[in-house]
Amino acid sequence: MRASLEIEDVLEAVSGYYKVSREDIMENKYSEERKVAIYLMKERTGATHSEIGEVFLGLSNSAIGKVYQRFRKEIHRDRKLRRRVRTIEKTLSFVGG
Repeated sequence: MRASLEIEDVLEAVSGYYKVSREDIMENKYSEERKVAIYLMKERTGATHSEIGEVFLGLSNSAIGKVYQRFRKEIHRDRKLRRRVRTIEKTLSFVGG
């Protein structure tokens, strides 16, 4: 069963929080915004690596998996980053119900 959030909801929340365009998130492969978006899409939408990869201009399944795994580790080490992600997740809570 799919979560009630959609990939588009995550993109909107991340772009709003960081005050960047959705295109910036999709194109800048080293940005925190992009990593947060991929992480939240995987965590909150139930989207597959393939579905997420399509949004990010055809990234491979393994590339999405690597970004996700590295970012999970990064969140556990960095308290400020974890807070930023939680703030965005709170925004998503209002969207997803």
